[in-house]
Amino acid sequence: MVRQLAPKEHGLPIEIYVFSNDIVWANYEDIQADLFDHVLSILPEFNLSAYQAPSGADLEKAGALLVAGKTSSDES
Repeated sequence: MVRQLAPKEHGLPIEIYVFSNDIVWANYEDIQADLFDHVLSILPEFNLSAYQAPSGADLEKAGALLVAGKTSSDES
């Protein structure tokens, strides 16, 4: 089951409910990973993209790179 939540300033959040009869935890994690792999890979087909707000660590790293005069592509 998929349901849309109230729109936010960064997009339209969705909740995905999935049930499995398999009680083996490793199999459950594989099913969950496969589901999200599919959802993330199909987004461009609908002209959509996933959004995740940056964390404090992301901002700290970006600030350090900015101070050092580097871009994230220089770091690779």
